[in-house]
Amino acid sequence: MSNDNVKVKHVVTLFEEVQNRYVNKLLSINEKHLTSDERYKHKIVIYESYIKDLSLQTRLLLQSLEELEKEANQRVGLLENKLKKAHASLQHSLPSSDISKPIDNFETEKWKIIHENLDLKHDMDCLVSFINIAKRTGKWNTKQLQLKTLPLDNIIGTTNDKINHHSSSLHKEIQYRDEHMQVLQAEIQYLRKTQAELSKPISSINENEFKEKNLVLSKKTDDLRSKLAVECQKTETLKMDIRIKTTELKDLQEDLNKKKKQYEEHIHDLSTKLKTISDRHRESTTIINNDNKIKKQEIEQLTKQVEQIATERSELHRQCCVKDSIIADLQVKIHNVEQQFIINNHPVIPIELTVSKIEYEKLHQELHITRKQLDETMIEIKTTDTLNNKLEQDLRLFKKFHDEQFEQQIKTNALNIDQLQNQIQTLKHNYQEKLDEVDKKSLELRTCQERLSIEHNKNEQEQQQLRNLLENSTEKLEKSYIDIKQNTSKIDQFEKTINELNSRNNLLERKLIETMSLIDQRNKILIDNEEKLEKIQNDLLEKHKEIIDGQSQIEQLKQNLIHKTAEVTQLTEKLETDLVKHQEKDKLAEDNATKSSTDIKILQRELRHLSESLVEYEHRNTILNEQVQQLTNELRLKQEEFQQIEKSLNQKLLIKQDQLVQYDKNLHEIDIKCKYAKEECLIQEKEITRLNIVQEEQENKIKILQEDLLKCQEQRDTITDQYERCETDYQNLKCHREDENRQYNQEFEKLNNELTALKIIEITLLKNIDELKENLLIISNERDDIRKQYNNYQYDLENIQKILADETESNLKSETKVILLTRQFDEEQKRSNEFKYQFNDIQMQLTSALLINDTLKTELNQARLLNQEYTIKEKDFKQNINRINSSLDERNKSLDERQREIETLNHLMSHLQEDYEKSKNNLSIAQDRIVYLEIENETIKQCCIEKTNELTFMTNQLQQSQQDFHTYEKEHRHLFKSSFNTS
Repeated sequence: MSNDNVKVKHVVTLFEEVQNRYVNKLLSINEKHLTSDERYKHKIVIYESYIKDLSLQTRLLLQSLEELEKEANQRVGLLENKLKKAHASLQHSLPSSDISKPIDNFETEKWKIIHENLDLKHDMDCLVSFINIAKRTGKWNTKQLQLKTLPLDNIIGTTNDKINHHSSSLHKEIQYRDEHMQVLQAEIQYLRKTQAELSKPISSINENEFKEKNLVLSKKTDDLRSKLAVECQKTETLKMDIRIKTTELKDLQEDLNKKKKQYEEHIHDLSTKLKTISDRHRESTTIINNDNKIKKQEIEQLTKQVEQIATERSELHRQCCVKDSIIADLQVKIHNVEQQFIINNHPVIPIELTVSKIEYEKLHQELHITRKQLDETMIEIKTTDTLNNKLEQDLRLFKKFHDEQFEQQIKTNALNIDQLQNQIQTLKHNYQEKLDEVDKKSLELRTCQERLSIEHNKNEQEQQQLRNLLENSTEKLEKSYIDIKQNTSKIDQFEKTINELNSRNNLLERKLIETMSLIDQRNKILIDNEEKLEKIQNDLLEKHKEIIDGQSQIEQLKQNLIHKTAEVTQLTEKLETDLVKHQEKDKLAEDNATKSSTDIKILQRELRHLSESLVEYEHRNTILNEQVQQLTNELRLKQEEFQQIEKSLNQKLLIKQDQLVQYDKNLHEIDIKCKYAKEECLIQEKEITRLNIVQEEQENKIKILQEDLLKCQEQRDTITDQYERCETDYQNLKCHREDENRQYNQEFEKLNNELTALKIIEITLLKNIDELKENLLIISNERDDIRKQYNNYQYDLENIQKILADETESNLKSETKVILLTRQFDEEQKRSNEFKYQFNDIQMQLTSALLINDTLKTELNQARLLNQEYTIKEKDFKQNINRINSSLDERNKSLDERQREIETLNHLMSHLQEDYEKSKNNLSIAQDRIVYLEIENETIKQCCIEKTNELTFMTNQLQQSQQDFHTYEKEHRHLFKSSFNTS
């Protein structure tokens, strides 16, 4: 901060020094003894240099601002990269939980990781909001940041206070410059006033003295006025640019506000959806954790109970072992006593067993009943075990099926969530890009406003005129906007008419296609006929050439005959004249008679030769006449054939002319329709021309409207660019949704891992239950062993009773010996008493064994109760599983509904895009069809004109051939007659 403040102070001092220099220069000019014109020139030069320096300083300031913006953007990019790296490190650190650790450590680590994740998510949200606020406002509000894990020093190297301080100092400098420019403009106005005041006394001075000075001043004033006019034009253009830019900025701001609202609404909806999903996720995690705690508590209780049962079992086993040792000792003692009785031959005294037998019977009955009950309970336990096994198998199968379905649904939901996240990210990117554009345009606005303020202070007087012009121009603009609206409405009507014309053109196209197919067929027929005509004409030409050759030979012969006949006539005339002369001069020229007779003979010979040659020529002529007759006959035949061909061709021509008439009618109808369409188009064109004339008049009045219209077109282009950007934004949204779906996939993978951990816990519980069942089976087997031992004891007691009964019988038999043995009995009675005491001890031991049996029965009842409690817990566990399944089904339904909503939205977007593209394609296709139809109409017209020209040419050729043939016939007849006459 201190370094930046020092730099700003240094810059301020530099500007103040530059300003003071220019002020000192101006003061020094005022102190110098110069004329007003020279002072004015010097001041103008100083002002121009000062303005150049100010322009350079403003450029430097703008460059510094751009560099600061770049630095800020770089810092934002660094922060985003740091956030991405932190997010990536978090994603790498999340799945790094060791599964091999025990359950208690796993739970603690799990809770720690969950808390760390929540803290990191909180930090991420805070940082994202912090970056968005910084991009919107251009300030770093570090006070609102409340991070839990990441320190501020690692994220933010330097705060935005420096940038704000630097920008504020620059704004102050710009304001100071504006004030100084106002002061300079005031000085310029003051100098102008002084110039006007000086010009008044100069006018009073003699004109002859100051003409040159006036001329120089007028030139300078003209130059200054031209400069002012140029500057005024520049200011007007700048003002117009600024107005256009302000209007564009307003439109862009409106569009931005609309898009902001739309994006904010969309982001709000997505954030609400994400919050609901996160809340549900948290609720599900809390429920699962609570269930895990309850299950763990139950497991601990069960383990404690198992340990208690094991301790009790060990105690019972120890007691049984002690009792078995006591019974063995007693059996040994009884055996020893019996051997002593046998050795001493003492009679065994019967013991009063009435009470003991009744008790034994009761005990026997109770044992029998307990055995039956135990058998029944064992059967019930076995049936319950089988049922439990079946239920466990069914549960496992159901869990597998449900897990597969749940994984599939999780994958689909994860994809949808990724798409939503991609959309959100693209929206955020678009929002940030548009904010950057707004910031850039705001900077451009600021620069333009600065220029405006500079030129506004220079041209205060001219602003009033400009305001009047602007008011007039605004009125004209409003009128032009109204006209444009009317034109747009008319254009819409024209588009409707164009659509109707397109429909009509489609019908015309179909009809034209049909007519073209017919024309093609007829053209093929005409081409075939033309080929036949060409063959016939070629034959005729060949024969005509032969005839011409014969005629040329005949003409040569005729010419030779004519020459010879002329010579003969000349000779005959000469001879007649000579004869007349000779007759007259017979008397005078008898001597010449002989000569003449000889000459006559010679001439007669010549005549003979000539007559012979004439005969030959006549013979040849007759042969030629015969040939000519043959040729004439052939010509007649060919004329007849040609006439027939002409008739057929004329018929075909008539048919084709009828067809052409029909085609002409169809073409005339099509032309009429085209004319109607053209008339409508001409009407539209006239209206367009009228509107163009109105626009030209308005353009002649206001040239600014053309610029507005051009800028409107540029705005249209910008709107199309914005639409393309929206499409790119939509694609970015898709990418953002895909990213969000990936994040949701990761979260669902975490849930799946937790579910797998719960499944492992369930498997451990089932194993513990199986171990408990095995322990119960062991206990039941031990009980069976104890019962067998008890039965053996009972059997031994019964044997002892039988032995005693036999001894009583022997005592009855040996009553005679009683008297002898009374003494022995008295002696042994003491022993018997001792045995009674021993027997009582044994009875006491038996009663203790019965009590032990009673305790075992109570323990069995407790075990049954425990089994019942376990069954109840299993039912509760099944109910909890059903609840979890129902909650999962509800979640799946909600996710399906969301997926359907997303699909419907995507479907709508795709439909809208398809409709938009279809409309574009239809418009382009309609325009192309109109152009294509016009081209086809022109080509059809040209083809029709060419074919009509060809038909006229063919008819003219036929007529010429007929005329030539008639002339040839006439000439041939004339020649024939002349030759006949001569012959």
